[in-house]
Amino acid sequence: MYGPNLFTVDQDEWKRHKRVSAPAVNERIMGAVWEVSSTQAREMMAEIEKPRAAETNTTFDSMKTISINVIGSVSFGSRTSFTDANLSEIPAGFNTTFMTSVLSFVNNMFLSVFIPSTWLKLPFMPKSVRDIGIAKEEFPLHIK
Repeated sequence: MYGPNLFTVDQDEWKRHKRVSAPAVNERIMGAVWEVSSTQAREMMAEIEKPRAAETNTTFDSMKTISINVIGSVSFGSRTSFTDANLSEIPAGFNTTFMTSVLSFVNNMFLSVFIPSTWLKLPFMPKSVRDIGIAKEEFPLHIK
């Protein structure tokens, strides 16, 4: 599905893929991934242990939050606690938070990838679709 990669090739082609990907997977990076992942998991468990008025199944959303927080922290230096991930303040000059922008992209992959943001933001589009267009435009700005 993803074409030739480290998991689908062998021999000389595997060596080439390994050489190219090795710098991204080193002890320093993996240490940071482990540190942020374990912190996020502890925060998630503390949140799960809180009494709730109604039970909900949020496992998948929680795992997405952890994944995005780990990537944001290790790759972009955007540290966010598990509990604050969706409560962050919108930075000046933005309409979305980093987390909102990333989640919008992930949850609406087809629209985000294949439809230009200018089309998504057209006035006759539903607000939810316009929000995807805004998040798509702001995501690269959040990364910077």
